[in-house]
Amino acid sequence: MINTIVGAITAIAFGILIFWIFRPVAREWFEFPKYKMLEDDKRFYEFDEDRDPRGGDSPKI
Repeated sequence: MINTIVGAITAIAFGILIFWIFRPVAREWFEFPKYKMLEDDKRFYEFDEDRDPRGGDSPKI
């Protein structure tokens, strides 16, 4: 029973990997969270520059 479950999960993971390799359009969909996080990081980077590292979370005055 366990071998069947492990085999099924392995087959699904392998299928997703093969799909990802041969379908470039799918890469954008799979990697969307990464690009969204990087976009948010750029957007909020300016707020981080305004903070004083010695003062914790309080903004520079």
